[in-house]
Amino acid sequence: VLIDIACPNVFFVSPDGSDENEGSYIKPWKTFKKAAETLKTGQTAIFEDGKYNETQSSVIFKTENITLKSRNQFGAVIIFSSEEDANIIIPSESKGVSIKNFDFSKNTKGSALIKNEGTGLRILGNKIANNIRITDCEQVVVERNLFEGAGIILGNSKEVFVAGNEFENPVTYSLYADNTNTDLMIYNNIFLNDSHKTEAAIFMDNRKKQSEFSVSHCAIWNNVIACKGEGELENGILFGSVKNSKIFNNVVCGAETGIAFYDSQSENIVLRNNIFAKTEGDAYAFYQGIRGFDSDYNLFDDAFPETKENNSYFDVAEFINDEKDWHITSDSRAMHTGEVVLDKFKGYSGKVFDLDLSDRDGVFPGDQPNIGAFQNVLDPSEKTIFTVPSDMKRFEPKGKVLLEENFNRISKEDWKERMGVWRVEAGVLNQYHAVEDRCEFIYNKGNEWTDYAASADIKSPIDTDGKNVGLIFRLPAGKRGSGYIFRTSGKAVQFAKWVDNSLTVIKTWEYPIENDTYYNFGVEAKGTHFTFYVNGEKIGEAEDSSCSMGTVAFYTFRNASKIDNLKVAEIK
Repeated sequence: VLIDIACPNVFFVSPDGSDENEGSYIKPWKTFKKAAETLKTGQTAIFEDGKYNETQSSVIFKTENITLKSRNQFGAVIIFSSEEDANIIIPSESKGVSIKNFDFSKNTKGSALIKNEGTGLRILGNKIANNIRITDCEQVVVERNLFEGAGIILGNSKEVFVAGNEFENPVTYSLYADNTNTDLMIYNNIFLNDSHKTEAAIFMDNRKKQSEFSVSHCAIWNNVIACKGEGELENGILFGSVKNSKIFNNVVCGAETGIAFYDSQSENIVLRNNIFAKTEGDAYAFYQGIRGFDSDYNLFDDAFPETKENNSYFDVAEFINDEKDWHITSDSRAMHTGEVVLDKFKGYSGKVFDLDLSDRDGVFPGDQPNIGAFQNVLDPSEKTIFTVPSDMKRFEPKGKVLLEENFNRISKEDWKERMGVWRVEAGVLNQYHAVEDRCEFIYNKGNEWTDYAASADIKSPIDTDGKNVGLIFRLPAGKRGSGYIFRTSGKAVQFAKWVDNSLTVIKTWEYPIENDTYYNFGVEAKGTHFTFYVNGEKIGEAEDSSCSMGTVAFYTFRNASKIDNLKVAEIK
């Protein structure tokens, strides 16, 4: 107290004070409004414990770099009676405002507690029962708050940090963002829902199509999203038009769908090291597709991913229930181990989570948006999933080009799939499911092609245990079980044909195929004569007359793969 009294830039507020006073420790002010509208740059107001009944119109901040704080956390209870659009308004000229340790939980009138357009806002350690709206600003920190039935609404903002908060039973969403937000850091939060149905805990929305994207360069990590009642949380995270973002080290339990992408505009999303438990539907789902999706090293307990993940765990209960959660341990199979982790997580049991959240040192305006494990992803035009070695040689088809496809974006009318899960992402054709069947991705418009050369970059199988990938050519229209294929076969390559769904190997050449490696496959088909190439090197020749015309396709068997840089040219 002696220090407070001695500081000329510190003022005091008390339920027993008067706004006619000078704001000293002996003669304090009475209202939140008086402090907010009177403080000058660099000054602080300390609120003593008690109830503050704010009967005036909205509080409008009028200067920058001021702090209002409760002496004891939740000790000062601020109750607004105004039903205006927002109880607290922070305009763009009021930069660097800090609001700390208040209890706003008795306030439910008005459409929002705070409407902010001021850069550098800090909302720290408060109890909040009405939404906070953050628009047209940057470098905002919302940290260590308890939201009861309320959340955060973001619009056209950048460098917003949402950290260490607990959101309980929001009326709509805990965190809602639309209309061009960039560099969002959402971490170490708890999202709990156990009282009513909610569409999503985190919702990045672009249904109004106000801009090209809702969120870009966003990192969501170390959060727990949990629903204790069946059907009470439709989606843990709901994405629309989200770009260049990462989701890792989160726990999503009890939602109908863990993460849902509801439109086709999201791209370049990394999903790693997460736990999905007891989802009624998919752990994650694409309702209209996605461009550039890298998902692996996740843990699924009574939850199912939509794509194949080679390094993830499924239905291994000890990983869920052990305090030393699987993606935290030093010997984890997961990538990025130790960058940002939960200190403790006791699995989903229908009880409140026992969490000891890390990073209690706080974040501040001016922190770089690469805080923690977040790293800016590559430019969307770059290939973030599939990288062909720069020195790899290729067979180059010569002649009139019939088809050239780099898979940056394709027309669904031009291609069809038979078996497997084929997706074009980050400029690459991916086949995810290692099913016990012939999976094909077929070009629809080459059914009349006869003599032509074809070349494509194809990733080899992850092992040689009966797995194959290859390039199909002269595939007759509508005839499954026909056509030629140039494919891998262990430490060799083969030329084979299907006739009436029966496979016959015509020729085999030994070749040092390495597992999980990229190769360029090339073929020339002229009449009954065929010439084959790997990485630009001629492998051999063969003769056959079974198939005289048809289109091209890609093939996998018991193996996922990645494919790029297809070119087909006519041979005269």
